Amino acid sequence: MVSEDQFDIALIDCEMPEMNGFEATKLIRQYEHEENLKPLSIVALTAHVAKEHQQECIDYGMNLHLSKPLSLHELKNTLLKAKALHHTIHVQDTDRNTGLS
Repeated sequence: MVSEDQFDIALIDCEMPEMNGFEATKLIRQYEHEENLKPLSIVALTAHVAKEHQQECIDYGMNLHLSKPLSLHELKNTLLKAKALHHTIHVQDTDRNTGLS
């Protein structure tokens, strides 16, 4: 799935053809676990704005939710949150592996 390069953030459309974003996220999370990779921040892209749909995204392992259509400002803010989240996850994993807290 991921070769030499590890990505920090993925924007995944929930309504993709062939494989929806929920299935894709499940496979990504499974792959990360099997390969002992640090989790990337996954941002759900969807036209659905209901709280139930946002919760479904989180339940499937996505970290953040972004509703379409979106503005450049919303995208920038969400990417900044995702970057901060990715850094936090990486620091926690590093601490866990070294015994630091």
